[in-house]
Formats: sequence, C-alpha cells, structure tokens
Amino acid sequence: MQHTDRFNFGFFLKSRQIHASFHHIALSRISYAAIIPILISVVVFSFCYFLSEYTPHFVVHFLQLIGQQTLGMMYLHKALLDISAQMGIQSPYVQTLFALAISFILSYIYMYFLNRIRLSRLNKVAKE
Repeated sequence: MQHTDRFNFGFFLKSRQIHASFHHIALSRISYAAIIPILISVVVFSFCYFLSEYTPHFVVHFLQLIGQQTLGMMYLHKALLDISAQMGIQSPYVQTLFALAISFILSYIYMYFLNRIRLSRLNKVAKE
C-alpha cells in the first residue's frame, strides 16, 4: 500500500518526526504512531514465540546467534552498502547480502576476541 501511495507512514525516533496518511481512514498522526508500532511489535513477538516453540533447536540457535550480533550489524551495514555501491555492485539483493554477511562476520569476530580477552582477565584474577 505504501508503494502505491495509498498509505504513507514514517516514524523517526531521532528527529521525533511523524508523518502518516491513509486515504480511506481519517486518523490523526498520533493515532498512527500509537497503533502501528504496537501492532508490529505484537506480530514480531508472536512470530518469535512461534519460532521458539515449533521449530528445530538448530534454527533457534542460529537465530539467537544472529540476534547477538545485531548491534554490530546495525552499525556496519550502512557503511558496507556504500562500499558495495562504490565497488560497482548494482543489484540491491547482492548489496544487501554483501552488507549483512560481512557485517555479521566482522561483528562475530569482534565478539569472539572480546570474549577471549574477558576470559583471560577472569583467569588472571582467579589465579591471584
């Protein structure tokens, strides 16, 4: 609906800007900002509950691994999208795959070394 310009919604937390319009329903911008994020959250939480209850453990473990790296992926993916565009990659699917895969790998490597440093410090304190 947003693509066909029948529904337009934007909620930017950093700049506190809200814009919303739905041609068939007369609601205020504040109503959209209150209803849509809550509705999306309920759908996401329901989907996560379904995954945790009814999928094999290896799938849940893989999703948990990805979930632990989301902060690094959030910070790196935009830079990697720009880098892939500068490299001449035009396909948005390839750019997205490139950005997510590389940012996941870099974030995982960072977490691995950070955990190793923490573990070595704990062992050092335990020996004293």
